[in-house]
Amino acid sequence: MHRGDDPAIGRAATPRSAAAAASWVHPAGALVAGKRAVIFDMDGVLWDTAKVHSQAFAFALEPLGIPIPEYRELAGRRSDDMIISLLERAGMEATRELVADLTAVKRQRVIHLLREVKPVAEGAVEVLEHLAGRYLLALASAASPASAALFLDASGTAPLFSAILTGNDVSAGKPAPDVYLAALARLEVAAEEAVVVEDAESGIIAARGAGIPVIGLAGTVADADLRAAGAAAVITDIRQLVAEGTPAA
Repeated sequence: MHRGDDPAIGRAATPRSAAAAASWVHPAGALVAGKRAVIFDMDGVLWDTAKVHSQAFAFALEPLGIPIPEYRELAGRRSDDMIISLLERAGMEATRELVADLTAVKRQRVIHLLREVKPVAEGAVEVLEHLAGRYLLALASAASPASAALFLDASGTAPLFSAILTGNDVSAGKPAPDVYLAALARLEVAAEEAVVVEDAESGIIAARGAGIPVIGLAGTVADADLRAAGAAAVITDIRQLVAEGTPAA
């Protein structure tokens, strides 16, 4: 689908009549307005990878008898951090060698599955294209560089981002604020000049720790939990970031 095919996308580029000026904008879109930069998480926001990551964690850990929790517990965190947590929860010693081996197995499985399904989120490309002409965009993900590269290749969106950061670019993963602080530095903007789009509680905590307001995308985590973690607004579809419509009666 091209940007012009969806009437909810791209309207801001056309002159507004007095009637259009009174049109309704989603609260998330209002939060974006006036900012200089929009920083996106990748998994669960632009790249529908919940099933892929759950399957890959199971592939790596279930042979050791380690149960895999619901994906919301895994979302937003680096694979090595989550593997350490799951090993310790199972009463196993999380040695550096074991964690490195399991992380490698999990990541290799993720790449294998992503190459098969290429799960670009519906509407993600159109939204990024719309925003790129108006804001600086950054990708700030806990994912591996290989996973991010697959998303950028499958979506064709690499030229739209002014900064791309992965879990390898920082020493501490989410919920630490490091990746979002690094994104601000790369974009050369202040925290109050940016907004983050996140689907996971750990990512919201990370962004808020960097002082950046957050729009939560419900799905991986429920609306109420996103707000409890610190989201200023919540959307249920990525296209609501740029949608306009008729005011509710």
